[in-house]
Amino acid sequence: LFISPRYHLINQTSFQILFAQQSVISPHSPLILANHPSIVDLSPQSMKSFHCFRSDQPMIFSIRLTNPITFWSGGFSLEKTDWFH
Repeated sequence: LFISPRYHLINQTSFQILFAQQSVISPHSPLILANHPSIVDLSPQSMKSFHCFRSDQPMIFSIRLTNPITFWSGGFSLEKTDWFH
């Protein structure tokens, strides 16, 4: 039996970033939810493995900065690489 993550998240910025499946966050909330089990906290210049906690929900994701505190980004799919420019 092999269990492996679906994604590897890499933060190449100098900012602390939170990453979450959009269905588990409130997009317009500035609250920090880093302790929520389905939200990934990425330190600057770090990498973490990730899998979706809610496979029954759309695979749409959001990110936000923790300092300065920002709102969650609009949703994006990791399956569609042409969403990014």
